[in-house]
Amino acid sequence: MTPAQLRRDEDEPTGLDVYETVRWAIVFVFQHFGSLLKVSATPFLLSFLIVILEDTLPIFLPGLRGPFLPLVFQFLVTAVLVPQATAWHRYTLLEGERLRWFQCVVGRRELRFCGYALLGYAGLLLSGYAGTSLYSAFADFAMVTQVLLAVIVIWFLARFAVVLPAAAIGVPLSLGKAYGATRGLASRIMGINIVTILMMTTFGLGFDALASIAASFFSGVTPWTTIVAETAPKAFFNLLSVGVSITLLSAIFKQIWAAAPSGDPD
Repeated sequence: MTPAQLRRDEDEPTGLDVYETVRWAIVFVFQHFGSLLKVSATPFLLSFLIVILEDTLPIFLPGLRGPFLPLVFQFLVTAVLVPQATAWHRYTLLEGERLRWFQCVVGRRELRFCGYALLGYAGLLLSGYAGTSLYSAFADFAMVTQVLLAVIVIWFLARFAVVLPAAAIGVPLSLGKAYGATRGLASRIMGINIVTILMMTTFGLGFDALASIAASFFSGVTPWTTIVAETAPKAFFNLLSVGVSITLLSAIFKQIWAAAPSGDPD
């Protein structure tokens, strides 16, 4: 895989410009929202079934209750998103890639992607436990320790940002090479992540308010109408968030890869 084989858009960002990268990712998702819907249909249905199973299984098998059961179901929800994420990465990165309804492909690329995603998930869990411990040990400086831990987590995510898109398109990029590829670029990638988090949090509050207004407006019509009116804005925002997050990683990967004429950014 060489930089010349990557998909080219006229207005795509260069140089990891924070504003342009975030803007491009959001615009790309809205421009190709129909394709995002196609590839999101299967994980949506599977996630829905997993949530139902998580709620009902302990009723029939009380012995399964325990602290690790939620982690198992969180893993399952993460796993069913892998085919969607890898397919969307390929769609944003490769020329001529097409998506179809209920697409769900599981192969070597998806398994590699899942392995890296699980490493990241484990790291986030450990950081959460570390944050809880630090909060208890340094209660007087709780805010400072929490902010410091968040910055460290975002920094690590920035240094390994290219490993997931690479796995999705079949580029054999090791963690060491991914770390080296982002040398000197961590601050820019962190800026992209922070701006995106703030922007999506703001949008999320707006969609929550819209969901409450819709539920109040349709209240008393029928129970199902109220549920749909409240759920639809949140579902749309969740889909938008997933699409933007994956597209951002693809944009970061493409800009780093394009700057390496040899096809190897290390």
